[in-house]
Amino acid sequence: MTARCLIPAATAALGLWLGVVGGALAQQHVSIRMTNGTTLDAEVVKVGERSLSFRAGDSALAVDLPYDQIATVVWPEPSEWIQARQFFDTGRFQEAAGVYEKLAASKVDPRLGYPSPGNYATLAQRRLVECHRRRGDAAAVAKSLPAIETDRLPAGERELPAALHAWAALGQNEWNHVIEIAEKAVADGLSAASDEGIELAYLSGVAYRNAGRPEDALIAFGQAYSLSAGTDPRLSRAAMEEALRTLEDDER
Repeated sequence: MTARCLIPAATAALGLWLGVVGGALAQQHVSIRMTNGTTLDAEVVKVGERSLSFRAGDSALAVDLPYDQIATVVWPEPSEWIQARQFFDTGRFQEAAGVYEKLAASKVDPRLGYPSPGNYATLAQRRLVECHRRRGDAAAVAKSLPAIETDRLPAGERELPAALHAWAALGQNEWNHVIEIAEKAVADGLSAASDEGIELAYLSGVAYRNAGRPEDALIAFGQAYSLSAGTDPRLSRAAMEEALRTLEDDER
């Protein structure tokens, strides 16, 4: 078959693919939550770079709404997202991370709704970082955190926890920065007894030890251990192990 004969076939195949993708997108029914508190159900016409085009109700006319007026768009859940959530909810963070990573890299998939607020590609990147956090992989958090496009997250999730930034600083060996993040979070009103407060105490302990301040490290680990003993066995065990390691290093 010659190249000339292949052109019509390729054109037809491309047209069929575009029709399938366009049709799939046109049939996407979503819930749009606007910044003024209004919520409406709509059929998506186009996901633009700065706005969402949709039809609401029985109207045949498409409305173009800028993203700065949208708090979030609730898209139908892709099957991969459901699978990743099941992994995550059962503590299988490594497996969940693999699925989230693939979703985060699939921004062109029309099912994900990128780049609208609440799209699944950006949500997957956020969940990927959370998997690394749950696994205690500071280097992976440091690598993945900058890729989160916070303005494309749902409005209520755009301010990331201080603990994430502390994990990232730890992954870059920025010991003093970890301590500063933890101190600022508590000064800004975060309860030291909250889950995040306990996590920051643990991270501060690691930073203190690496910065050559073993006494401060032991105090921080002791705080993390005592407050997490009945609520988070994983963190409690880690704090105890790090405290023992600090004592061993100090005796040498």
